[in-house]
Amino acid sequence: MVAGSLASWEYLASHTDLMTWLRADGVTDADSATATRHYIEHGISEGRTITFNAWEYLASNPDLMNWLRADGVTDADAITAAKHFIGYGYNEERTITFNAWEYLASNPDLMNWLRADGVTDADAITAAKHFIGYGYDEERTITFDVWEYLASNPDLMNWLGADGITDADAITAAKHFIAYGYNEGRTMIFDAAAYLASYEDLRNAFGNDTLAATIHYVTYGYREGRAVNNYHPTLTVDNAIVTMAENHVSGAIIGADADATDADGNTITFSLVNAPANSSGNALFSIDAATGQINLTAAGAASIDYESSIKSYTLQVMASDGVAAHNEIKTITLNLTNVDEIAPVITTAATQSVAENTILVAALTSTDVDSADTPAIFSITGGTNAALFEIVAGNLQFKAAPDYETGAHSYEVTVTATDGTNSTAKTITVGITDVNDVTPVITTAAAQTVAENTTLVAALTSTDVDTAGTNPAIFSITGGTDAALFEIVSGNLQFKAAPDYETDAHSYEVTVTATDGTNSTAKTITVNLTDIFENTGLLLEGDSNDNRLTGGTGNDTLVGGNGNDILRGGAGTDSMDGGAGDDTFVIVGDLSGGGKVGSPEDTVALGHPLSDLNGQDLNEDNNGAVETIVGGEGNDTLYVYGTADLSHYVISGIEHFEIRSYVTFSQSFLDNLIATGGVTLTGDGSSTIVLTGGTAADPLIIDLTTTDAAILARIGQISLGEHVILRINDLDQLGGARILTGSGTIEALSGSLDIPSTYILTDTLQVVNITLDNPEIMSVINGEHRDLDNNGVFDTIFGTNDNDYIIGTAFDDTLDGLNGDDLLSGKEENDTFKINGSGEKTIIDSGGDHDTLDLSGSVSGASVNLSDGGTAGSATIILGSGTTAITKQAIDLFLLQDISGSYGDDIANLKQIIATPDGLAEDIRNIQPDSFFGLGIFNPPSGTNPYYETLLPLSVDLNLFKDAVNQLGIWGDEELLTAIRTVVDRAETAEIGYGRNALRILLISTDEPFYEDIPINIPQLAADMQAVDIYPVFLVTNDLVSYYEDFVVQLGVGDVVGMASNSSDILSAINSAFVNYKHDFIENVKGTAYDDTLTGNSLDNHIDGGAGDDILKGLVGNDTIDGGKRSTINYSVI
Repeated sequence: MVAGSLASWEYLASHTDLMTWLRADGVTDADSATATRHYIEHGISEGRTITFNAWEYLASNPDLMNWLRADGVTDADAITAAKHFIGYGYNEERTITFNAWEYLASNPDLMNWLRADGVTDADAITAAKHFIGYGYDEERTITFDVWEYLASNPDLMNWLGADGITDADAITAAKHFIAYGYNEGRTMIFDAAAYLASYEDLRNAFGNDTLAATIHYVTYGYREGRAVNNYHPTLTVDNAIVTMAENHVSGAIIGADADATDADGNTITFSLVNAPANSSGNALFSIDAATGQINLTAAGAASIDYESSIKSYTLQVMASDGVAAHNEIKTITLNLTNVDEIAPVITTAATQSVAENTILVAALTSTDVDSADTPAIFSITGGTNAALFEIVAGNLQFKAAPDYETGAHSYEVTVTATDGTNSTAKTITVGITDVNDVTPVITTAAAQTVAENTTLVAALTSTDVDTAGTNPAIFSITGGTDAALFEIVSGNLQFKAAPDYETDAHSYEVTVTATDGTNSTAKTITVNLTDIFENTGLLLEGDSNDNRLTGGTGNDTLVGGNGNDILRGGAGTDSMDGGAGDDTFVIVGDLSGGGKVGSPEDTVALGHPLSDLNGQDLNEDNNGAVETIVGGEGNDTLYVYGTADLSHYVISGIEHFEIRSYVTFSQSFLDNLIATGGVTLTGDGSSTIVLTGGTAADPLIIDLTTTDAAILARIGQISLGEHVILRINDLDQLGGARILTGSGTIEALSGSLDIPSTYILTDTLQVVNITLDNPEIMSVINGEHRDLDNNGVFDTIFGTNDNDYIIGTAFDDTLDGLNGDDLLSGKEENDTFKINGSGEKTIIDSGGDHDTLDLSGSVSGASVNLSDGGTAGSATIILGSGTTAITKQAIDLFLLQDISGSYGDDIANLKQIIATPDGLAEDIRNIQPDSFFGLGIFNPPSGTNPYYETLLPLSVDLNLFKDAVNQLGIWGDEELLTAIRTVVDRAETAEIGYGRNALRILLISTDEPFYEDIPINIPQLAADMQAVDIYPVFLVTNDLVSYYEDFVVQLGVGDVVGMASNSSDILSAINSAFVNYKHDFIENVKGTAYDDTLTGNSLDNHIDGGAGDDILKGLVGNDTIDGGKRSTINYSVI
């Protein structure tokens, strides 16, 4: 090192301690010599080197370059630069940022110029001088990074790094690039950022310092085996937009595979980003991570369908070399194409309704998700009636218009729709509806004969083959010589005023017209008058014998004698006095509703069976006229049949009243009732008594609690007037009445009294000291028989949407309770009960007429049997019979007992069960207070004894029945069939006693089969048993159950109950029989427009299923079943 040379100054600048020591007195030329001496004396031994490069320092500081190069760049400038660093630059914290070798390596033109004679250290100084003199102004930059170059070429690292990488190695690397690497095409591919990103420890050590990271890799990382990637993968896809037909299977290749290369040679992994998935999150597509092949998954094969709302999918394919920052993504669009694989759907309804005389059935329409723009082609391909149809201009039509009256009412044809590839068939059922195109035919005879003093001429009737329009027809008077004398009331032709044979004409002519709403026909009717014997008023007097005194049509006076007389005033305003003796008085009101079954006592009172009067309105109560009845001496009884108004009668001296329907009593009668004491009022189990009278200031008080109070029995309903107070101590004093109506008051005198849920009370009735234990509370709606529209159709009696008790009239009524829990009482005549709303609907009615349950207004299907009821929509239907069926009807139980030897082990047990205070009879009486009991026995079939003997006719006296049972003994053999035959034959005689309106139970108790060799006609026995309305229950030992079940099948009615060998379960068996027994009264039912299950009862039923898929079952009886459409019909085999 020569003092004063550039090296001496660079040596000084390279060592801070020397700079500090020598520049204390400023920087002088002598300092150079001192630095040289220090190097020789100390620096060599201390291993000091020159690290400061004056030319690079000058090149790193443009202000120095601009100062020194003003007169050109000379070697002296380097010494000046070194002096500047020593004197100022160090304190100014200037650094060397210029690297001469990197500058040279960054500029190939300089490399080519300087390396011609090989690369020497002098070239670096020349390069630095070039930058200072020219490069800076030319805005040349250093793009070569020696460390990056070294890191990018492992062979150089292996060559230079044998003894560790030093700063000198960096210069050597730069020199290598200048001398060889450039020509060899070597590049710098090392990515320091990626290297940092790959290792958390480097990031923690160097942060974002990429130079430090590069030096680390060269110095340590390479030998540690650390990986680095500085190239992103290059990703390509075969098709950015690809088309694929629907309906591919799982694993299908979509035709848009991915490919990628990586300059580093790293492994590329393929994946799908945000891959489309189904609703369950399962991917529709998959990609092979190694090959880039894209396939359809199982979920995709199941979900991808052109007919769905998604017809195009976007797939994002990602290639990764393991560094997230290098991930490459390409987008593929997959468009689905349609495949015609779905058959068209025929949208024309399978059920069509067409009016007769019309050919058009319906337009044939379809939908096809495959061929939305191409309508299907229709053809007729089958069906029972295919030959009757054709397709014209896309419409299904009849070849010839059908006629409802002569043709079928339903047709079936199958049509097929095809889209050219797929086809579908549909069977269409065409129902024909009737059109009112035929004139009604009047069937009432043209010649009528009428007795004088009578207004009724004839019922006007007609037939009409049309079911449409008004049927039956509506009648009107349209002409005739005597038209002004006639009127039509309730479908009957009648005189406005009854003609008199003696003063009026004997023949009349009137023309009536029947219309069905569209067509009409007229008929002239000739009415011929006949003469009758007339009695304007009779005086009939009895004698000392038992007389039957019967008045005529006038105002009669009947006076009994000393015998036990029967007095019946008949029509007119009559006066009856029984005189001495136990007399019977008879009043017959309105029995037009029918359904009455009399007792032997009724037959005696009337002189004929009560049933003979069913359907007649004799009006012997004279519409509530003032009539007088005096019982006289003796124990007298008044029988009242049918609906009768006795509100103006003057009645006295009557001890017993027998009520057979709906009777209104007068204030005077009730006053007499209170005054007399001990009077009995007995109904038939379905009777209604109306008690009126009193005022607000002076109410009528009827006290049933006193020892001599009136005794009520077998009453169905009690109605109290507004000013009537009925006093009771217990519910038995109501005589069995479970329906309490009116606006009066019921008062309990002995503390609080509970009325249970089995009772019905109207909301207008007042109660005092009475607890209502959830009885039904209802509003009473009394029906009116009226035709406000004058269209011949009587108005429906509607309820409210609350709980109602709707009472019909004595005519044909239609009752509709709407919503709420309702009680519908049709009373007499042929009534229709409509079920349109929700709630519990209890229906009660008299028997003997023809009633209809109309379910057609229900909002959903029905499941109903005509014995018990069922459901229709949101309504529950309970069917009772007679006005007390809301609880239970009166019970007549006749025990037909086996007294043969084999029954010996059972007879004592039977007595114990029946005759004890808590036995069978008492239990039945508790079930139904209105119960009668009788007893008959089987006798041995040999000797002089008959096969059967009655021990006790049906009686209300429970003690008599118990005594008769206790007297039973065992005689020997028996014969059952003959005994049953005898009971049936004598059922309504006084010997047996079936005669009132009650459930007629014949309980046959035996442990033996019957003798089949006895000549009894079983089918005839069955018919006769049903004719008298007897319900048999066979109580037999378990080994005979199947035997008697076969017998019941032959009878067509009855029950078989098994019992233990000693008959210990007889009580539960009888109770079961009572629960299962039902007295039927509904004949007809109309189904809903939905799917119904409708079952008949023991009567002759008309079951109309209506629309819907119905199951219709007829039981016993002669049934008419109209299946409507698509119904299943079951006819009973019983």
